[in-house]
Amino acid sequence: MLRYLSVGKGFQLFAQEDGKTTLGDHFVFHDDLQDADGTVVGRDAGVCTLASDRSYQLNVTMELPGGCVTAQGFVENELGLLAVTGGTEIYRQVRGDVRIGKSGEEGLDVTLRITGVLAP
Repeated sequence: MLRYLSVGKGFQLFAQEDGKTTLGDHFVFHDDLQDADGTVVGRDAGVCTLASDRSYQLNVTMELPGGCVTAQGFVENELGLLAVTGGTEIYRQVRGDVRIGKSGEEGLDVTLRITGVLAP
C-alpha cells in the first residue's frame, strides 16, 4: 500500500455556461504528491467531468518513483474509489484501486492498494 498527501498546485475550470454548473463541465488539475514526512515524491494530473448533480468522473495519472499509475472512477465531495487502469515501468503489471479521501491537512489523502509492482 502506498499513501500520499495530494496538495493542489494548479486548477482550471471549463464551464459551458457562466454561473451555472451543467453536465459536461470539467476541470483540469495538477498536484504534488507528498510522503508522510512532507517530502514531494511525485505528482498527479487529471480531468474531472461533471457526470451528475453530485458526481464527477475522474481520470488521473500519478507520476511516482519508478513510473506512472493511471486510474479512473467516480468522485463525490472529494471522496472516491478509483480503478487502476494501467501503469508504466515498475507499475506496468499493476492492478488494484486508489482511494481518495479528505485529509485533516491541506490536500487529499491518496492511498494506492496495488499488486503487481515489479522490482526496479
